[in-house]
Amino acid sequence: MSDSGRVIEFENRSSVEMEIRVFTPPDRPDKYRKIIRIEPRKTQKVLSQSLFPDSANHTYLMFFTDGVYAGRFELSQDVVGCANISCEINHDGELNIQRIKHKLPAALRILKEKLQWGRNKIYNNLRKFSTTMYFAAV
Repeated sequence: MSDSGRVIEFENRSSVEMEIRVFTPPDRPDKYRKIIRIEPRKTQKVLSQSLFPDSANHTYLMFFTDGVYAGRFELSQDVVGCANISCEINHDGELNIQRIKHKLPAALRILKEKLQWGRNKIYNNLRKFSTTMYFAAV
């Protein structure tokens, strides 16, 4: 979990209060490491390092709406790279969870590939130039 220092935004798009309870086995089922309460139509920012302190154990984020378990959970490895997690209740009363991943690492990877391509192009041109000069000097 290399992304442990990032901030995750939990967004409650519903009209009811929501809780996200952090559970790590083999703790007791009623013992939670952290409880995040989000008011209706509000956003809560949480440091992912505080959610997942132990990378050896799997951690579950359990979602509760109005104090009742919504039947949805997320695993730590699915959530750790997210920038935003938005939750809303559909017309059937089910909780929908949408995860938005960080886009910066992909952009950096593309930039690195472009820089590497440009560097290779320059090296190839220098190599051709130095070979040409070598044959001209002989």
